Amino acid sequence: MFLLIFLFWLRGTPVQAWNGHKQISAHALSSVQGLDQVVEKTPYTYDIVDNEQYNPSFELKYLLKELPEIRAYDVLVSYAQEPDWGLDSDLELHTLQILTGGSQGWRHQRYTIFGGQIAFGTAPQRAQHFYDLAQYAYSLGDTYWAYRFLSRSMHYLQDMGQPLHSLPLPTADFVFQYKLSLKKAARVGENVHHNLESFILSQLTGERQSFIDALEVGGTKSFGSVSQGAVELNQAVRPMAERQYFLVLKVWPDLAEPTSIRMNFSNYVPNETNPHMEELLSIIGDSLTLTAQYSRGLIEKFQAENC
Repeated sequence: MFLLIFLFWLRGTPVQAWNGHKQISAHALSSVQGLDQVVEKTPYTYDIVDNEQYNPSFELKYLLKELPEIRAYDVLVSYAQEPDWGLDSDLELHTLQILTGGSQGWRHQRYTIFGGQIAFGTAPQRAQHFYDLAQYAYSLGDTYWAYRFLSRSMHYLQDMGQPLHSLPLPTADFVFQYKLSLKKAARVGENVHHNLESFILSQLTGERQSFIDALEVGGTKSFGSVSQGAVELNQAVRPMAERQYFLVLKVWPDLAEPTSIRMNFSNYVPNETNPHMEELLSIIGDSLTLTAQYSRGLIEKFQAENC
């Protein structure tokens, strides 16, 4: 009950699971064979078969205009962030979407309670939905939209690899640390989520070698349905969530203040003398490795079933 109340108070502050889908995908897919296939850009013609709800103000973007040839790899990487461009925002999808910050959170997160018996959010189903559309487009010979739909599917799958998007805040912390103060708990939770994601993006953009290694080395995860693979990834990182949350506050204790805090790049520079930084980097690396393994598994599954 405490967790449900806390989630309610987080409704106005949704955060993205990974701010760096493009960077994650670029490194994770660098070793996947068969993605040099050149695809021809085609218009979107899937309104009839894809009758799901989307933000009516969402407008398709066509990137990569400067490239003479577009590879499947380019499509997968360049559009890996597309579902965060407003596709799922401002919708009425479910009466409980308020628990995940609205329709965007409902489609991009999966919070669980009671040992996973109850889940909030439909990211695994969204990953499956766009995988099915990718297969349909490929069956029509439309390789461009096959890989663009597959990129969307990969986005929702990757969202399941961020530990703090399986558990927004440790329940015990809410009860004992914040003395059931909903306002303070919500603000600190937002600070932790937002700044951790920005830190990870800054390190990926800066080519931090340990993160690159985590993404590029580690094999591939195979799974049955795409939705089940997404659930497996979500369950695999959930045990990391509480420890990651505590470590963020140990490394940047100012984030525990009950005010909105947005650190700048200089604040993100790892303090190598902080005794907790090494463990935090290790957890981030482990979650990135799993995210990359499942991302490669998704693409190789598609290739095996269609190409």
